[in-house]
Amino acid sequence: MVKKRVARRIVILAVGGIFFFAAVVVPFLAPAARAEKQLWSGYAMLLVAGDHSESDVLERLTLVGYDDVRAPSSTYATYNDFGALARITVADLPKRFSPHDPRYDPYLRGLPMFFTAYDGVQTHAVYYVATDDHPFRVHQNIRRALSGVTTKWFLVEWSFDDGVVYAGAFALMLIALAVGGVRRRVFIGFGGIPCLAAVFMGGAYTFVLVGVAFFAWALVIDRGFPALEHRIRYGRRAAPDGRGARYVYAAVALPAVVGYVASRSPAAVVSVIPPIIGLIAVSVVVAVLIERKLHNEEHRVFAPVPILTGTRYARPVSGLSGAAVAAIFLVLVATPLAHGFILPSRTVAFPQPVSYAAASELSFSGIGALARYRPADALPDLADYLAHRAFHDGFMYARTFGVPTAGDAVTVPLYERRGESVERTEYTPIVYDDAWLASVLTRDRGMHDIFLDQNTPNGVVVRQSPTIYWPRSHQISHTALMILLFSPFPAGSFGMVSHVRVRIEGSTVRRKRQAA
Repeated sequence: MVKKRVARRIVILAVGGIFFFAAVVVPFLAPAARAEKQLWSGYAMLLVAGDHSESDVLERLTLVGYDDVRAPSSTYATYNDFGALARITVADLPKRFSPHDPRYDPYLRGLPMFFTAYDGVQTHAVYYVATDDHPFRVHQNIRRALSGVTTKWFLVEWSFDDGVVYAGAFALMLIALAVGGVRRRVFIGFGGIPCLAAVFMGGAYTFVLVGVAFFAWALVIDRGFPALEHRIRYGRRAAPDGRGARYVYAAVALPAVVGYVASRSPAAVVSVIPPIIGLIAVSVVVAVLIERKLHNEEHRVFAPVPILTGTRYARPVSGLSGAAVAAIFLVLVATPLAHGFILPSRTVAFPQPVSYAAASELSFSGIGALARYRPADALPDLADYLAHRAFHDGFMYARTFGVPTAGDAVTVPLYERRGESVERTEYTPIVYDDAWLASVLTRDRGMHDIFLDQNTPNGVVVRQSPTIYWPRSHQISHTALMILLFSPFPAGSFGMVSHVRVRIEGSTVRRKRQAA
């Protein structure tokens, strides 16, 4: 019987160790772990300094398997060739149109700016590499492709500056828990290892989700396992007061944060799975070790047999101070909002997408909202593309440049002589309805393909920081959610420093010890 128990413990500990190791390693290998860090979903941004031959770069990238690379010579635009629609590459736009050509609209004029970055000294050519691979693999492939090229280059997604900031902030949470009086510090420290890996490889939303999940798990470890130990040692009646508060908090807080993050960044929800598995593995190991400890205590020789009656007051189940909770709250709130100021900005400014709450769907109203909220110095976006297509489709009918609304139409007056009178009728060659919208929102190797792959209408701005920009609405909702999640603690409803009353029947304890 003893051998079976020992073998069972060894198997459980081995399985827990395997899952723990996998939880630490997977964030460095899984594509979802870095998907949140992509500025352009589905694309990696490669910046090549100087005036290195574009055709040479494209040929080298093709040799390593990247056939779909957007560059000026491989990205197309549509224009009206005085009757029929024609296609032209972005590289040929300045050659084809004079500055005074009415067909050279703002969208066409702005396309070349997507492929140029400037650091104040020299220009960089921007290449959009279509791939969902992990940035580590992309970086290795590009390094192999550009071997022998003396020109400097870098991959925007291959940057760990923000990962260091998030990992450092999470380390501050661990320190606050340790200094603040939490129990099981060693096990909680082990649980923080897979979480550190996840926040290092993830982004702001991953940090928020992992941070809240880890805090709720630490409360359960701090409160739940001592209660389990008391129950095993002293019986069912030895349940601490308020035993379900932290379980309820964990059951409410985690789904709330998951729902919030899922609406902003689904990739962050996927990337939090490995640390959750790691926390479960640590919990199983802790439970096995507690069971082993109590079993040895029950079967040790010459164990003292306390005869206790009445009520005994144990040490506090949780001594987590209010200052520690406040520190964790400030870390979770401030880090995603302030990391842009902490990070050293790159000197190279390049196009980055910006989301707006009002522009949430690929419809006339959703795309048209971009024109109302984007800054004046923004690059062309999906709203400009829609205005461009509407303008060139109706160019022969004197259509003006502007974002169409659902139901707009181009009408042409027709005059017909009937006898001695001339009657006027109207001809409608173009109607900007849902069918027209579906026809123009198709992928044909244009810059709008990248816009469509973002799944929501995005504005485009030129920034130096390589990190994901949070709109003000996201900042406000994030702060409100954190305040809501941490509001119970100042009220003391979780009994953070309350003692545990443990009622022990002396005869029951004595009978257990004697039977052992």
